[in-house]
Amino acid sequence: MNEVKNNDVLGNRKHIEQSYLNRKDNQMKRMKQTVTAVLAGASAAFLTTTPAQSETINLTLAASHSPNLPFVGQMSQHFKPEVDRRLKEANSDIKINWTEAYGGSLYTFQYTLESVEENLTDIGWVGTLWEASKMPLQQISFVTPFVVDDVRVVIDTMNKLHDEMPPLRAEWDKYNQVFLGATGIGTYHSYTTFPFTTIDDLKGKKINGAGLVGSWLKGTGGIPVDGGIPVFYENVKNRIVDGVLLTGQTAYSIKLHEVAPNVTKIAIGAQYVGGLSINKTVWDGFPPELQKIMMEVGREYSTRVGADTVARDDVALEKMAAEGANVTTLSDAERDRWTALLPNLPQEWIEGAERSGSGEAATMMLDRYLSELKDRGQVAARDWSK
Repeated sequence: MNEVKNNDVLGNRKHIEQSYLNRKDNQMKRMKQTVTAVLAGASAAFLTTTPAQSETINLTLAASHSPNLPFVGQMSQHFKPEVDRRLKEANSDIKINWTEAYGGSLYTFQYTLESVEENLTDIGWVGTLWEASKMPLQQISFVTPFVVDDVRVVIDTMNKLHDEMPPLRAEWDKYNQVFLGATGIGTYHSYTTFPFTTIDDLKGKKINGAGLVGSWLKGTGGIPVDGGIPVFYENVKNRIVDGVLLTGQTAYSIKLHEVAPNVTKIAIGAQYVGGLSINKTVWDGFPPELQKIMMEVGREYSTRVGADTVARDDVALEKMAAEGANVTTLSDAERDRWTALLPNLPQEWIEGAERSGSGEAATMMLDRYLSELKDRGQVAARDWSK
């Protein structure tokens, strides 16, 4: 995972550094001017009876992925217009001038965390799935596969745990960010250039997956190759890999079945992949009314991402089959065999957290996450608490 990511980092460093140098100075000046203006307006309103003038706040809303994906599309379709609507409904003096940058036009998927942290964008989607070392607690769903297939349950659970667990919020604060809402993707299946009917078919095959997805291949003989959605299609097309582990609607959105026509339904599990966040320095300059609105709308954005994802997943595999993909289902016996072959992934994760001094928080996170899923009626194919 680290070797592949490091190569990508070297290849894209000039891109982000140039973008950063081009925009950072102006953006920081803009931000300071905005904060000063808002505070000045607030002071004037407090000291005089003269109605405050409308203040315009310039904000950039960005993501590394395409708006075709729910966790990006809902930023533009719901978050932005709903914040504007509520400000207007509240007769607020605040107006926002939005700049939107999606599809990697501002930064690539390797830099989602850094780009919000360094204020390359004010608000952005952060893919915590690529930040296992920096944000270990955020990886909980990836170390507990074969547990829950409904992404709405995963999203609701992660929002609740962020509200109730300071260590989770601290991982965002450490990187100068405020968490606004969780995002997730549906249950995982496989898309391969070869027929896949038994676990033995994976032996020696290179399989793309993002972040800790590669750990799901342990014991199967498959070779994990780290990567992100924007590179999956070309990696398969150019025979860099033999297949991909991914969700239905995401795979269909990038037409993955065109180059990996063997689609095998596995139901490895829906996953929490990160969330919408805002640069904390920018956030701290906002008046309370704007903070309240953004936090509320951020959670609504989460809910809409979940609903949108489920709706698309329901039809994605059918569309692939209609377009010529060979869609099959891995047998229950082989799925059970897969779960049995896996090592104790949560224990490995906790041991890694202990070495970094966060073992207690990881243990608590595992207990809380599994307990919340159980309370929501989820029945795991493997009990990861043992």
